[in-house]
Amino acid sequence: MKEIRSRYCSDLLTKRNMAVILILYVESMDEAIADLSAIGEADIDRCIEDGSLVIECDAHSLIGSSGFNFHRYIRHLQTQARLRGKEGLGIVLDVSSLLLMDALDELLKFESEISPKSRSDLEYSSLLCCYNGLLLTS
Repeated sequence: MKEIRSRYCSDLLTKRNMAVILILYVESMDEAIADLSAIGEADIDRCIEDGSLVIECDAHSLIGSSGFNFHRYIRHLQTQARLRGKEGLGIVLDVSSLLLMDALDELLKFESEISPKSRSDLEYSSLLCCYNGLLLTS
């Protein structure tokens, strides 16, 4: 999963001229940066510095926080990406935490709330949800 996710992020950053928010559950920031750097297509430090790449390392807290408007946050990042000349925002989300909590209904609801297809104000965004396949077979 990490390699696929990293290649997808790198493709968004380099070939599709998009900003990326990578929302992780298990990995640390350093692990994510190492995985992305191993692909070798994008200067990850520069992407973080210029705001093209945002890495959030606690998907569960970000998603589950009642005092945080995640949709507004994503909309803000999309707007900032467009102002920086990007085509849009790629949302890459590890949703394993919701699977571990046995919260499939919550997961589906969350995905639909930030899906660009169901939200016209996210028209310049794309969404990729990553799951650990081992969790689905348990």
